[in-house]
Amino acid sequence: MPWKPAGAPITEGYVRNGRFSYADGLTEGAALLALGQPPTAIFAANDETALGVLEAARAPAGCAYPMT
Repeated sequence: MPWKPAGAPITEGYVRNGRFSYADGLTEGAALLALGQPPTAIFAANDETALGVLEAARAPAGCAYPMT
């Protein structure tokens, strides 16, 4: 993992794996947001995954994000 040599701390459960799809972004994004301490930011590996994460944040989680 690229952050390990840099010594960056990663909270348990914040790293998720998927198949770079909208569906996986939706599933894994929802799982991240359901954690007791959800992350304050999410990095997605590609656009399709990012769109799924955005939808997970918008729908039941009620999070806001910039539209521009």
